[in-house]
Amino acid sequence: MEQNELLNQISSLRDVESCISEELAKAVDGRDWDSLEVLLWAAICHPCEAYAPVLERMLHRREPGVPVEDLIEVLGEIGSETSVVHLERAMYWRPEWDEFHSVAVKCIGALAAIGNESAKVVVETVSSTAPEVVRDWAAAKLATWPKP
Repeated sequence: MEQNELLNQISSLRDVESCISEELAKAVDGRDWDSLEVLLWAAICHPCEAYAPVLERMLHRREPGVPVEDLIEVLGEIGSETSVVHLERAMYWRPEWDEFHSVAVKCIGALAAIGNESAKVVVETVSSTAPEVVRDWAAAKLATWPKP
């Protein structure tokens, strides 16, 4: 099944947030990264603040094989204020495979999606202190920052 078809099917489901939340916790506890990836797609389709604690914990574990960029995107979709500090910490993590600062760029996108003042302060800080590609992305996001 193609990813788009799977996402369409997941999007059509209703009242699945508690199930997704439970299964996310199981996948993380069981280190089942394949299931986690599919569950992150489900979480994108059905964002819920209840997912934030388990995803924030997972972000700090920095384990190989975890679809960290998808995880960061889900945290942005959820939009929980508690995620700001976790995304800020993750922004400075540079896995050996991340030669283009993809984690930091994804974190900036997630912070912009959250859009609160705390998130903006973090993005403003990295817009002047991070590597060039990250600074440029931060500046672009700040130029179109969500208005209250």
